[in-house]
Formats: sequence, structure tokens, C-alpha cells
Amino acid sequence: MHIRTPLLTLLLLPLPLLACTAFVMHNNGRTFIGNNEDSWCTQGQVRFVPGVEGHYGAVYFSTWTGHPFREWADQLGMNEAGLVFDGLSIQPKNAIPQDGKQLLHFTELNSRLMERCATVPEAIAFLEDYDRSFLYRSMLFLADANGTYAIVQSDTVIVGTDPHFAVGNWRMTCNTDMDAVPIPRLQQGRTLLAEGVEPTVDGALSVLQEMRSCREFLGNGTFFSTLFEPDRGQVHLYFYHDFDHPVVFDLKAELAKGAHTLDLPTLFPPNPEFQALKEYRTPFHQQWIFWGLVVLAGLAVLLGLVCGVVVLVRDVKRLNGEGSETSLAPVPRGLYDGRSRRPCRCAAGE
Repeated sequence: MHIRTPLLTLLLLPLPLLACTAFVMHNNGRTFIGNNEDSWCTQGQVRFVPGVEGHYGAVYFSTWTGHPFREWADQLGMNEAGLVFDGLSIQPKNAIPQDGKQLLHFTELNSRLMERCATVPEAIAFLEDYDRSFLYRSMLFLADANGTYAIVQSDTVIVGTDPHFAVGNWRMTCNTDMDAVPIPRLQQGRTLLAEGVEPTVDGALSVLQEMRSCREFLGNGTFFSTLFEPDRGQVHLYFYHDFDHPVVFDLKAELAKGAHTLDLPTLFPPNPEFQALKEYRTPFHQQWIFWGLVVLAGLAVLLGLVCGVVVLVRDVKRLNGEGSETSLAPVPRGLYDGRSRRPCRCAAGE
């Protein structure tokens, strides 16, 4: 077991790693949407939520680092109509709250969107009623069964219908030069899409694999990957950049089972690299380490305060003591003549 507990981690909350990628491809009437979710997480869930009162049912994929100050958060999902959303971290930018519009938590807003919208245009219209200032350091990638896609940021909305499009953790503008985005894996995927891939699961999977992350250190990077067939309601799930052992869900069949949640890592065979990541203890994965460091930090601060008070009291006492003393050293009585205040010089024999 490895334990890494840098003191700096007590001061900073972990931010999602800037490494996620997503794409959509539409060709010959088929649509595929792929997502690589990269993070330092060890816990994940697959949550199926049936539709009620005329709303769409959906599947959501969520992760949790184990950090006590963070909650489970839906990272992406797809509803029965084939609308897919994915949240990606981007470079932060100040966002001005939009007066008169409701501000919701990321997960709650996406749940409402997935319940009510079937296509990207519907989703864009829906989001117009909500304050997007919470997207100051993240963006929404949306795509539907027709191949239409959108990028939604706090101050920018981009909608496209190109045969293929790929995106990474990069703040977009309406005139962004995608060829200049400095994310190598994103560019590799874009090149593959531009060269042309078959509109099949294997073809789309080749792009997904090209854009995944697998670092030398513990193989960390892509926690899980998804490949959606929105026109058929199929979900292909891959775990920890292992694309040889997929789990396939039929969304309609899963929703018919009622609301249920699955533990994502346990759906797959043992993965040595993932096991190594789990054994690499950090304060954000193990709460006992985090709270232990918090206690130690608190004791250190308390000890520092006590020592400071002791030093201050000692210095005050020393200064008060020096102020009450004469500046001359005491001289025994009898050595001075009271009249002249000069030392008496007595002759011998007196």
C-alpha cells in the first residue's frame, strides 16, 4: 500500500483533471457518441431513472473521489430519446449571474434537461430559461440521435450539424481554430474521424480508443468510457481504458426494471492497474487520511498559538521589568559624599 499525503492537499480541493474527450459521428443514418471520462476517481455508479408523468427516462454515469467535501456528481448520460450530455472541465472565466433566471446545481439542471428534451435544439431552448453562470469553469457537450451537437458555456452556445465533431477540455468560441487546440489525444481522434471510419460500433470504438488516456503512473487517466448508439438505445460501457471487456446495456430494457443503481467497477473483471490505483492512498480517496491530516494540522496551529502566547507574555514581562530599574548600577552607601555627590577620598589614619 502506498500513501501520499502532501500538506498542500489540505488546502486545495481536487478539481477534475483536464483530460476528458468526447465526439459525435453521423453517417449513413447511424449516429455514435463517444465519451472518455478521465479523473482520479476510484468509485463510479450507473444509475437508471425511469420516466414519470410523460418525462423521458435516462441513464446517468456518476463518479466520486471519496473526498468528504464532494458529492456524487453525474458526469454524463443519455435519455430514451437519444439525447446525450457530457460535462467537461475547461479554463475558468468570470461569469456574470443572469438576473431573472433560475440557478440550479449542475446535476439537477441536467436531470431536468434529460427528462424534458429529445433533441439538441430543444435542449438549447430549455437552457435559455436558466442561469448558466455556474459554467464558469466547465461546459456541456450535447448530441442527439440526428447527429446535431452543441457546446454550452456560461457565455457561449455553439450548435453544429457536421458529420463528425470532437471536443476536449478547452474553452470554445464561435471562431475557435480546432486544429490549434493543444490536446494531442483530441487531435488524434479528429484526424481519424476526418480520414473516415465505418459507421459501426467497431469504427466508433477505434476513435474512442484513440482519444483515451493511459499514463505511465499507475495507468491512471480514463476512469471509464461510453459509446452510445442513440438511434438504437444501446450503451457500451468500458472500464479503466480496457476495451476488451465491454458491458452493453439496452436502455429500454434497463428502465423497465425500475429505478436501480449499479456499482460501476464491479461490473468488470479484475483490472490490475485499477487495483494499483485503489491501493495508492491519498487524502481524497480515504477519509481517515483526510481527517487525520486535518486533526494534525489543527494541533499544529493550536501549538503554534500557544507558543506565540508564551513568547508574547515573556517579552511583555521582560519589558515591564526593565522599565522599573535605574539605568545605573547600584553603589554601596558611604562611597559618596552627600554634599558633592562625589566619591569621598579619606586620608589614611582618619
